Amino acid sequence: MSKLVAEILLIFGGVIAGVIAWMIVKGMRAKNWPTTSGSVIDSQITMHYNDDGDRMYGAAVSYQYAVDGLEYSSDKRTFADYNSSSRQRAEKIVAQYAPGTAVQVYFRPDDPGDAVLEPGTNVTMFLFLLLPLIFMGIGVAGLLGLI
Repeated sequence: MSKLVAEILLIFGGVIAGVIAWMIVKGMRAKNWPTTSGSVIDSQITMHYNDDGDRMYGAAVSYQYAVDGLEYSSDKRTFADYNSSSRQRAEKIVAQYAPGTAVQVYFRPDDPGDAVLEPGTNVTMFLFLLLPLIFMGIGVAGLLGLI
């Protein structure tokens, strides 16, 4: 393996791993954020096609809330959201967050505009973290001349 390829794998893996790790950390920190009550404004299923032509479904949820007398709105349901081929998963989320539903909103104390409905993370985010870590490992092995 050339040194350039090894360096690219190491840098690419490091950047992607850093972004995913930050999302995991932010999601976990959000569990300790203060909360306020809010209301779902809109909730709908989204659909697009991935590169293989497969249908991928997601749920777009927007909500409003107030902090210290100021009104805010957001569409961030979780820091660990993802689209999938399961329409039923998206339908379940949309049903849970039907327009008009009262919700508990977790907001960042120093920036109340940064909010989420479901703090924390899930195992999927840790699985997504594995791939860039593998790229980094291959890059390190390449730089050490092991491959």
